[in-house]
Amino acid sequence: GHFRAYAPEADAVVAEVAPAPGAFVCFWSDRLVHDVSEVTRCAGPDETRWALTVWLCADADGVVEETPEAVLRTHWPHNVGS
Repeated sequence: GHFRAYAPEADAVVAEVAPAPGAFVCFWSDRLVHDVSEVTRCAGPDETRWALTVWLCADADGVVEETPEAVLRTHWPHNVGS
């Protein structure tokens, strides 16, 4: 599916990347509101798709950014204050 990035404090798509051979998207997921739409079709074995997730762990505070309250209210209002 398409990769979409959203404005931090608005429900607005600011970037969209269509799936294409050789496409590569890399970003800090703790700093970018994003999603990937469901794959709706695949023409066959020559269209193999891969996704790679890498977790970076750190002992130091402040390496992973906290999500600002305004971003949480915009995109995950049900999680604010829980």
